[in-house]
Amino acid sequence: MGDAFEMELDEASVLDSILVDKMELEPNVAEFTWGSAARRLDTAASSKGSMEPCLPVDGALAMELDMPVCVKNLGSDLDAKFAKDGVWLQYAGVVKHCLSQSVSFCVVEAKLGTPLLRRTRNMLELVYASRHEEWEAEQILINALQSNGFQYSVYDVFCRLLYAAQVIRETAPAGNLLQFIEFFAGRAGHARYLSRMGCATQAFDLRIDPCHDINSDSGFNLYLVACCSTLVSSIAWSGLVCTSWVWIGRSQTGRNAKHPLGNEHKTMVAQGNGHMRRQVILSMLWELLGNEQVIEQPLSSIVDRVPLFCEMLRVCRLQRMTTWLGAFGAPTPKPLHLWSTCGFTDDLRRNRPCARLGLLSTTVWDDGKRKRVTGKRDELQQSSAYPDEFCKASSALIYQRFGCKTTRSWKS
Repeated sequence: MGDAFEMELDEASVLDSILVDKMELEPNVAEFTWGSAARRLDTAASSKGSMEPCLPVDGALAMELDMPVCVKNLGSDLDAKFAKDGVWLQYAGVVKHCLSQSVSFCVVEAKLGTPLLRRTRNMLELVYASRHEEWEAEQILINALQSNGFQYSVYDVFCRLLYAAQVIRETAPAGNLLQFIEFFAGRAGHARYLSRMGCATQAFDLRIDPCHDINSDSGFNLYLVACCSTLVSSIAWSGLVCTSWVWIGRSQTGRNAKHPLGNEHKTMVAQGNGHMRRQVILSMLWELLGNEQVIEQPLSSIVDRVPLFCEMLRVCRLQRMTTWLGAFGAPTPKPLHLWSTCGFTDDLRRNRPCARLGLLSTTVWDDGKRKRVTGKRDELQQSSAYPDEFCKASSALIYQRFGCKTTRSWKS
C-alpha cells in the first residue's frame, strides 16, 4: 500500500499532467487550463489596477492595523468590478483528478488518517440523519463535480475533496492559495478591504459574475474548488440570501416555524432551500478543512429552524451572537445573527441604536383596520448591503486574526 500511495501522490503532484484538464463547465462559462489561466493572470497583472480594485482605507483604520496609508485619498467606489477569477482556478484539475476512479480510495484513506475519517463519517451521519437529505446531497455533489459515471456516497465525495485539498496545500505555493472567501458576497465589502490589505481573497455572488450561481452545477463546482484551494485556518464569510427566509412575505413563501422549508413549488422558495442545502455542504467541508467561518442572517430569518441547518450549526460548533447594523451607520436598525467559529465576532456586538432610523416595512390599512404588512422595496434592497463601517470593523478583526500575515504585498 505504501508504494501505491507514493505513486498516486506523485502523480497528483505533477501539475503539468493534471492541471491541463479543463473544467467542464456550462457552455457560457469560460474553460480554464494551466496555460490559459497563467496567461490570463499575467495579462491581468500587467494591466494596472485590473486585479486589485482600489479600496478606501482611512487613516484611523490604517493606524490601528499598522498598515501603510497608501489609499487614504482614494474614492469609496465599492461597486468597482471584482476580479472574476484567481490563481486558485488552476487547481480545478487536481480536484477533478482526485474525484476520478484513477485514485484508489485506499490511497485517500491512507492520506487522511483514521481520526479525520472518523470525524467526517460522524459529522455526515449526524447532519444527514434523513436518507432523503443524504440522497439530495449526493446528487448535488455528484452533478457539481461531473461524477455522474461514479456511484459515490456523500462520505466518499467529502473524503476525496479533503484529499484534494491536502494535495493542493502540499504542492502549491502558499501565495497561490486563498485566505478568505466571501460567499453570497453582494458588493464584496469584506473581500475588497482584505484584498487591499494584502490577503488572498475571493468573492462569490451573482452580481459579480453570472457563473457564481451556487444552485447551478458549474457554479457550485467553483465554490468547492475554491474551498479546496485554501490555506489552513482560512476564514469564510457567508451572507446567505435571506429573501425567502425573513418574516416579510411569509404568506407567499409558506414558511413558518413548524414548516420552515415552505412551499417548494414556488421558485423563490426552491432557490432559497437550494442555497441552504449547499451552504450546509460548504460549512461542513470548511470545518473539516481546519478553517473558520461566519454565517450571517437577519434576526427574523427562520433558516435555523430547518433541522438540517440546525444540526450543521451544532456539529460545526458555530456560536451565535447578535449585533445591529444601525450602530455601524446603516440607515435602518437591521439586527443580525452571526453564527461563527471565530471568537472575534464578539467584538462586533452592538446594542440597538438609540437614533430614530428608518423601517423596512409599512402597514397597508383598509377602513381603519390593518390589512397587511408589505416591504419597502428600495429600503430592503439598500439594507441588503453591509454599511462601510461594518465592513471596516470586521475586516480589521479578520486581518488581526491572520496575525497580520498576508500572502501578497501591498499595492499602491
